[in-house]
Amino acid sequence: MNKEKEKRKKKEIFDDFLKDHPEIKFEKTIGEGGFGLVNEVKYKNKSYAAKLVKREKKYNESDLVYEFKGLNIVKIVKIYDKKYEDTNESYNLIIMEKANLRDAKQFQSNFFNDINLIIKPPFEGIVGDNFIRFFTKQIIQGLESLNRSEYSHFDIKPDNILIFLGMLLKLTDFSLLRNPNEIKRYDDKVEIPGGTPGYLSPEYYLNSKVSIDVAKKQDYFALGSTIYYLKYKKNMLPYKEYKEDIMNYDILIDLLQRAIDFIRSQELSDKDFIDFLISLIKYDPKERPNFEEIYRNKWLNKYSKDISQIYYANQHDEKKLILELNKNDYLKHKKGKKTNFNKFVFKI
Repeated sequence: MNKEKEKRKKKEIFDDFLKDHPEIKFEKTIGEGGFGLVNEVKYKNKSYAAKLVKREKKYNESDLVYEFKGLNIVKIVKIYDKKYEDTNESYNLIIMEKANLRDAKQFQSNFFNDINLIIKPPFEGIVGDNFIRFFTKQIIQGLESLNRSEYSHFDIKPDNILIFLGMLLKLTDFSLLRNPNEIKRYDDKVEIPGGTPGYLSPEYYLNSKVSIDVAKKQDYFALGSTIYYLKYKKNMLPYKEYKEDIMNYDILIDLLQRAIDFIRSQELSDKDFIDFLISLIKYDPKERPNFEEIYRNKWLNKYSKDISQIYYANQHDEKKLILELNKNDYLKHKKGKKTNFNKFVFKI
């Protein structure tokens, strides 16, 4: 099926859901891709995101997402099911929280450009450490909510991290969510269910059947690739520059070495940050930290009293929050002073 036909089919199925459930009112389309279709809707007089996905026979997002609660996990409000007897296909319409701002990828592209007009060389290399740390801590807290039930996300990337007012980050898109212990084979090996090229680890391309401990580290590699994007404003593994336009192990290793060399060349960056980021994207998964080591990392916990769960008093002024966080970096690096954070509300 070509893209145009697929797009029309998704719209027709979404419209069928609306006919069956008049309590849902279409507002506008938010996004569309291989994952399905996401529209903004009115449901019980409130705005939500409605995600249309095809229901898988073996694993299904709607069967899993209700199990997880957490500050940094997108809240699912309602899930509708629909089966088409003629094609034997089933679909879900998942009603969930709608991000007030945007996903992390769009956010970084739009807002960091404004900051770079204000922060001049040679300080741009150190600007943003607290901001990246603030984002990273929340992503990790989202992963912790999954890890408590021994689940892995398997598709961590900026697009799947939604940003709400107060710079609150929430993980979304649980279509690949799995418990590695439940999908292991007879030989105790796990087949990594998939992910997004550029965020998938080397072992996926070399041999997707790995131990349970290695399977869990896929999320940590993807976390490293996500942090790289947020920090340096570019993809860590830009495989599309190759003629094949298809990621494979050899291409990934070449791109990954280039990325590591680039990270090490950033002389103005915090050494602890460089060590932390490189540890997440090591070729050998055995050399990557486990979750406890990530959670206790020295860089991640710097200035923890200042940056842990920052909510700006005026939550609508996200640009000002960004500038304050970056100003704090600048002062600590250049003057050894602390920014006055009395303007912030802290919640640990």
